[in-house]
Amino acid sequence: IAKDVRTKVIVQYELGKRTYQLAHDLIRNFKQRTNGHPPALVMSDGYKGYRLALLKYYGLPCKGNQKQPPENMDYAIVQKTRKKGRVVDIEVKVIFGSMDRIKKKLKESPVSNNINVAFIERCNLSRRQFNRRLARKTIGFSKKLRNHLWQFEIETAIHNFVRPHAGLQYITPMMAAGKTDYVWTVKDLLAFSAP
Repeated sequence: IAKDVRTKVIVQYELGKRTYQLAHDLIRNFKQRTNGHPPALVMSDGYKGYRLALLKYYGLPCKGNQKQPPENMDYAIVQKTRKKGRVVDIEVKVIFGSMDRIKKKLKESPVSNNINVAFIERCNLSRRQFNRRLARKTIGFSKKLRNHLWQFEIETAIHNFVRPHAGLQYITPMMAAGKTDYVWTVKDLLAFSAP
């Protein structure tokens, strides 16, 4: 999931096994949805596929076939070490940019002053709570991939347009992003057709 943590808009998501291709699809499609503007600050877990995809789609040419990140884009990762299912260590690393610049951006941030992946982890938890197709060993578990994909698409649209969020003073993410001026109903959502 690629999410704007200020507005809580889920900008892009990809479903599937965690592979380099899936990471590339996520970043490529995120870039298309944001008109190619590089994000100022990216945070993720330590999966190397994201670094490679960010360089592929936002990188600037340098020596040979190498690419370097845009000057204003910072990228930090959070690596968790687990033992017997419990987190025993958390390590933060800067991949692009500098810690000083990241700290300055975080100091000016209205949502967080720390490098973390808590927003995505909370988003994943909420998705599991609201979408029974993601819970195993229940009658609602998706048995066909097509149905699972459609349900995930509907849940994303409901998250962005229909469900008000307490952290946004009970407006929807798309209202916070300035894309709509009212809380949609599910009927509004299902009746919508793009011009």
